Amino acid sequence: MKAAHDMSPGLLRQRRNLVAVSLVLIFLEFSKAKIHTFQLMGIHLTFEQPSAVLWMLFSAIVYLTYRYFVYLNQEPGPGLRKRYLELLNRYASNQINTLATTKFGSDKKFSIQEPLGTKRPGESTWKVLVALEHDSDGESKTDYLDVQFSQVWKEAIFAGIVAAITRSYFTDYVAPYLLSIFASVLFIFNVSAL
Repeated sequence: MKAAHDMSPGLLRQRRNLVAVSLVLIFLEFSKAKIHTFQLMGIHLTFEQPSAVLWMLFSAIVYLTYRYFVYLNQEPGPGLRKRYLELLNRYASNQINTLATTKFGSDKKFSIQEPLGTKRPGESTWKVLVALEHDSDGESKTDYLDVQFSQVWKEAIFAGIVAAITRSYFTDYVAPYLLSIFASVLFIFNVSAL
């Protein structure tokens, strides 16, 4: 498995800001804290509209999420596709063998020659090369097995989840988005409940 790369300083800074503001907003929403006064560098501020602080934090989250997205698009690819296909082939091997047995017959010997992901003629179809047993002339024959996404959807979803959460990509890149979305939804839900 390829080692994780270090984040660029710009993305690291954007992630830190996004996570910090999201956590503050989540804390304030859950704790039902009422901010009336605030002291910053010897300056004492009194808020006539304390809800403005929450709106400011929400606006900061929207802005920081956009900034994080811009910086993230400049990072090298995560390499998740390769890991996803490795896991998908491992989890779907029994299903692929069952599909091949159904297509070619249980009386024939076959071997899968290509993994899922080698050939993809359509959005929801993979073609898998299968070598069949030698015929009466002693020649081997190959054929393609069409594997529809609908036939391996459970394995595909499980492989996607495992590929994402078992790599640092999830905690480094996806978790800040989820945290900002959670903070935003929590804020909007609490505002709409008023």
